[in-house]
Amino acid sequence: MTQRQSRQTADNAATNESTDVENNSSDNYPSGLEKRRHTRVTLHVPVRFLLPDNIEREGQLLDISAGGLAIKSTETPNIGDNVIAYIDNLGRFAGAVARSFDGGFAIEIDSTQRKQDRLAEQLSLYASGAALDTPQIRQHVREAMNKNAELRRSDGTKIQCRITDMSLGGLAIEIADRPPIGEIIQIGNMEGRVIRHSSYGIGIEFGTIAPRRRGLTDGIS
Repeated sequence: MTQRQSRQTADNAATNESTDVENNSSDNYPSGLEKRRHTRVTLHVPVRFLLPDNIEREGQLLDISAGGLAIKSTETPNIGDNVIAYIDNLGRFAGAVARSFDGGFAIEIDSTQRKQDRLAEQLSLYASGAALDTPQIRQHVREAMNKNAELRRSDGTKIQCRITDMSLGGLAIEIADRPPIGEIIQIGNMEGRVIRHSSYGIGIEFGTIAPRRRGLTDGIS
């Protein structure tokens, strides 16, 4: 489905304020929480996600609101499993599986009110006709890189690695000896936390957003 087709569907879906109790729908998947609290937008774009085994998988986003999202996937996680999802131009979302359905599952997003308000604003802009890659919507622009660097683990151990892409919010790193998810590391002058494992390395989220892109590479060899 093209972004234009997705938006046409989104325009219809976004007009439904979510306060009604979910009833049995003829759709091939349910959407939203049982009692809706947020406006839902239909959006078919790729999504990467981690289940409790910390293995990165790929799926397709079906719909999203400030309170939850639905993913089309062959995976069938258990109700209550923690999931971390990554959507280009929208960012990272963490939450628990609220339900499963034929061909996918839905999670309830666990975030602060401020983040929910920000996501609601992004989705409203999209439903109004803005493209996902416009500056008003995208969270942090990622830039492909191929740069050698030194990573310092929490115990002081230094490991050589390679930065494959970066944004003001984090890095993707190719590394053989992967620190565990949750470990605080330092690279250059930035400190961050390992938030995912991939087939080739790790993803790092900075504790604070770098004030400028040059700050990401300060001190990186």
